[in-house]
Amino acid sequence: VKARDGQKVGTVKNLLVDRQAMRVRLLEVELDKKFARAGARTDADRLVHVPVASARLDDDRDDVFVDLDAAALGGLGAACREPAERAPR
Repeated sequence: VKARDGQKVGTVKNLLVDRQAMRVRLLEVELDKKFARAGARTDADRLVHVPVASARLDDDRDDVFVDLDAAALGGLGAACREPAERAPR
């Protein structure tokens, strides 16, 4: 995942799906350590949910760009720990 400025900030780990609408709604992103919120100690603490509406895919480079800067991504709340519908792998 790359921020608005092109800086690599993390990796998409899962897609969260709205099964009724049959649409991907959120990207579950594991932020690189330097972009994670303060106090993040484990990989799970670095997970954030990014609305798919703020993302675009660059097929040629296999990148996901989000319309947020790196600081905003680090400021997102941690991904909830409740079970969620994830897209099948």
